[in-house]
Amino acid sequence: MSKYVLPVSAFGTVVGCAVLLKNHMTGGRCPSKAKINGKTVIITGANTGIGKETARELARRGHFLLTNLLLDRLKESAPSRVINLASLAHLVGKMDFEDLNWERRKFNTKQAYCQSKLANVLFTRELAKRLQGTGVTANAVHPGVVSSELGRHTGLHQSQFSTTVLSPLFSLLVKNPELGAQPSIYLAVAEELDGVTGRYYDVLTEKEPAPQAMDEEAARRLWEISSRLVGLEEDEGHSGESGQDNLPAQSRQTHGRNPGAVVGPVGL
Repeated sequence: MSKYVLPVSAFGTVVGCAVLLKNHMTGGRCPSKAKINGKTVIITGANTGIGKETARELARRGHFLLTNLLLDRLKESAPSRVINLASLAHLVGKMDFEDLNWERRKFNTKQAYCQSKLANVLFTRELAKRLQGTGVTANAVHPGVVSSELGRHTGLHQSQFSTTVLSPLFSLLVKNPELGAQPSIYLAVAEELDGVTGRYYDVLTEKEPAPQAMDEEAARRLWEISSRLVGLEEDEGHSGESGQDNLPAQSRQTHGRNPGAVVGPVGL
């Protein structure tokens, strides 16, 4: 019997450490008890089953366009909040403005993902700057490492070793989707964040983003390029002023006049 004590103890220690580490990484549940009854919440970004090419197209254009088309409604519904889903991956992201769409280079999944997450933070900061004084705030959040199908194109499950050894260990440390949603919920409902804008949150804590994410010139340039890509006109240096006019008539009628704050946790 004694020969099993050490292995079992070692296994228990590993599992216990994994649980503690997971609790530390998840950041817990949203501490705010505030409600958003009567408000409209728009959640985008689900990419299950849409394929890599569609996901790339959506990541680089879709959310920018959607947010701009909703700007008039967001302003009418102020106070309103826009929450963009970023990632720690933005720390190593680099913006290649000469080839944003990977048309001249061989596509690299990891580099493209890091670039898109950096773009999320740059977009958030520029959006917050352009919306100052409107009652609409914009913040970015890294939700932590969440169990999802995001890794299906990264190679994590493309070998027997990763599937049988790495994947089970990885699953011990990642959040389930419910916990993964807590940071976005917090940014959407927390009363103490009224008026807070242009910030980056690591789970539930405000952090300073990477230096390249604070480059105001890069943020402005990315905005202008994105506007051209999606066909939005700049109005005195600010796009989105006529966004509501670009929405289908049916959509304008369906939303009504005063739907309340529109909260959009967007991003891939």
